[in-house]
Amino acid sequence: RRFPIIPCNLCGSQQNLQRKRIKAMLATWETEDPGRTERLLRSLRNVVVSHLADSNRYDFRSLTAAECGAANGIDPKAALTARAALPG
Repeated sequence: RRFPIIPCNLCGSQQNLQRKRIKAMLATWETEDPGRTERLLRSLRNVVVSHLADSNRYDFRSLTAAECGAANGIDPKAALTARAALPG
């Protein structure tokens, strides 16, 4: 039995392929702000579960302000002292 050969346009040969548009967008970003693409890709590699804002994966309700600061390398007492020293 003979089957017809159907041309495949899924390999990247389409005119308005999304991949080409994204590549152009990243190139534009890199021209406007050198290093932006690298920062974007680095952030995708360094994902922390609590940064996803997904309450099914992380218990945000029981998180305290002190824990938030400690997780970000901030001493809660020093932060409160600094805030109290601010005018107004």
